[in-house]
Amino acid sequence: MKLHIISAMLSAAVLLGGCTKDNDYLPEAGRADERVVPLNITFEGGQSATRTDFLKNNVLWSEGDELGIFSSEAYYEWTMSALPDKMFYTKGVSNVCMTVASGAGTPAAVFGISPRYAGDTPEYTGRWGWNTASPELVFHMYYPWREAAKAATRPTAVPFTLPSSQKMSGSDDTSHFGEYDLVYASARIAMPADAADKAVVEERLMFDFDHAFAVLKIKVDNYTADAVTITGVSLASGDGQPLAGDFTLDVTSGTLTAGKTVDASGAVVDGKSSSRVGAESQTGVETARYGSTTVYLFVNPVDLTATDANTITVFTTEGSQRFAFRASKAFEAGSIYTRTVQLREIEPYTTAVLDFEGVEAKYLAGQTSYGANLYNAEKDNVKYEGDQFVAYHDAATDLVFGINDYYDQWVTQTTYKSFYGGGMAISQWNDMAAADYTNQCSVYCKDADTGKGGFGGSSTFAIAYGYDDGSPYSTDTRSSIAFAAEGREDMIVSLYVCNTTYVYKAVTEGSSLSEPLTYDNKGWFRVTFTGIDASGSETGRVEHYLADFRTAGSAGAVEGWNKVDLSTLGRVHKVMIDFEGSDVGDYGLNTPTYCAIDNIEVNRMTTE
Repeated sequence: MKLHIISAMLSAAVLLGGCTKDNDYLPEAGRADERVVPLNITFEGGQSATRTDFLKNNVLWSEGDELGIFSSEAYYEWTMSALPDKMFYTKGVSNVCMTVASGAGTPAAVFGISPRYAGDTPEYTGRWGWNTASPELVFHMYYPWREAAKAATRPTAVPFTLPSSQKMSGSDDTSHFGEYDLVYASARIAMPADAADKAVVEERLMFDFDHAFAVLKIKVDNYTADAVTITGVSLASGDGQPLAGDFTLDVTSGTLTAGKTVDASGAVVDGKSSSRVGAESQTGVETARYGSTTVYLFVNPVDLTATDANTITVFTTEGSQRFAFRASKAFEAGSIYTRTVQLREIEPYTTAVLDFEGVEAKYLAGQTSYGANLYNAEKDNVKYEGDQFVAYHDAATDLVFGINDYYDQWVTQTTYKSFYGGGMAISQWNDMAAADYTNQCSVYCKDADTGKGGFGGSSTFAIAYGYDDGSPYSTDTRSSIAFAAEGREDMIVSLYVCNTTYVYKAVTEGSSLSEPLTYDNKGWFRVTFTGIDASGSETGRVEHYLADFRTAGSAGAVEGWNKVDLSTLGRVHKVMIDFEGSDVGDYGLNTPTYCAIDNIEVNRMTTE
């Protein structure tokens, strides 16, 4: 059965007293008798249904919830501060953001124009306009609103990303429904016979929202000898059908297209898709012997009836078990399907730690602590050749480390791999005195017993360099910790982090490019780790301060190796490493963007 949500009513929540005389600004007017009539429209949630009504749960509208609205026929009313007594109308309502105006915490919230537009020129008033030459108006709405390219977003290509790693907080938990449930609706209103005679037309418009995705409800019965802690459940397509990732939705027809997204201009472009989708728990769900845990997965409505090579995998703190799965019917949007699996034989995880101690000398940052051999590598060369380090692949963990492509636009007009473009270097340097970039491969640590700089007195570690300030005028030079196997998703449990000498000296003493961070300027500098799944979607983010002077009790410049827990990122294909700080100039961060990394622990999921 196809399920519906929100019997909703469109009506504008912001009702401004009307300057109805100001219809003289009327683009595209065709006849002298045409005029735009101000139109008050109200948008209310239904009393008995909600935006996530798969299970008839009482999921309430929350403050901050946002919906998008389109109409090719309607005008939006706007004003400008220079002419406060005039109202203007422009045709074509395109991805205008609506949000809760009143009634938060109930199923019957009233929506109005989002405060995002406050102060804009033009600034929406919250009312619409109706050209009396139009016999009807058609509105299309969807939730949750996606900014994308704002007005460039078309109703036929609304972008949405369904993560392949979804979050759950407990058994039978549906709190995530509002985040992953993409819904849409269309409705039309006919022009009232006396519209031209009215100063303001008041209208109520009923919407019946449909779901774009299906839901798979997986019930896990524990038939093992003991209680288990379930950390996640996943579904994988045996023939590679897209279950999650990037989508575009045509809100006029309900057509959902996998593997597509939109660029900054609103054009449809190739996106990413994943043939695996899973629900992850940050804390785990303890399940008694003979007890049960229920997990919900939002999935692309596909047909998984053709093969039993599809798999459901249950992950626990001790290991995992995989089950063959063949759907009895094709998934349909707006429907929920149930499958029960019995957990009996858990295959233990394989845990491996990469400490870099086995790395051959030819892969190390060599010659000097600057790492001169990290430069001038040839394009597309992903292995060590000659005297240049380009990448290192650790067989035990399947982790790969590389140097990014660097485009030398000023000299050679060519692209090649070089540490100029950021990336990961492997080093044994620990010069704690030299304070500039020529010492960029040194860690700020020296073990009292061994004199070495690695964690626990070891010799070897990695140096992560590069960051992304989000500017369209800069290059993303972030480094990453990634699994080499295409599509592989496993858990990077933890790693150790230490300041490099270059960063430590810049933070404490300043440099030619940066100022010292102090308690007086409340300075700070941190590294961030962002989990990315196989579809390219983020799974979470972990921050670790390398310098913290924000309060009198803060740590200041951090010394030594510190463990960072990354288990909350769940199963990832890679972890991107970025930096943020308080010392920012016209060209981005002034503090050097480096840190040292060692002893990366990986839980390898052996059944998938």
